Amino acid sequence: MNFGEILTVSKLPGLYQMHKKRSDGLIIKAIGDDKVFFASSRAHGFTPLDNITIYTDTEPIELVKVFQGIDKYKAKNEIPSAKDSNDKLKTFFESVVPSYDVERVYVSDIQKIIKWHAILSANSLIPSEDQKEAKVAKAEKPVKAEKVDNPKKADKTAIKEISSEAPAPKAKKSTKKTKE
Repeated sequence: MNFGEILTVSKLPGLYQMHKKRSDGLIIKAIGDDKVFFASSRAHGFTPLDNITIYTDTEPIELVKVFQGIDKYKAKNEIPSAKDSNDKLKTFFESVVPSYDVERVYVSDIQKIIKWHAILSANSLIPSEDQKEAKVAKAEKPVKAEKVDNPKKADKTAIKEISSEAPAPKAKKSTKKTKE
């Protein structure tokens, strides 16, 4: 499971995996307890975790990197509970993301991140930095160009494919005769 399949669903606590798509919503599976149910797109908003970033003083940082920073912190220190005091949570988050924007990242956001990290680490879903770099290197691999035997024919095929995507409406012919 990749990070793009893990969702937060508005009005529902926890994290979910996209199970199937429907025209009026998603069938989602709760991570951890494996409950599968339908969530309507009229009542809920869906946000993949790979689209979430944390505000910093310079550029936003991806949530995956924050989780990896929490794992590094966890190796040396104990992660505070989401119910700890605001000062303790802010101090913890500052040690994980030193340049986070204090005005735009609220304590409730830090609490969510701690809860999400607990869910993801319990299910071994946080990718290591090595895995992330391997995926990026694989994506940046150059694409080999194909040799075309007849370039004129290839251009016509490309034009047909482009024109078939959005066909223009045809004008209707009138069969009625008008009196002069």
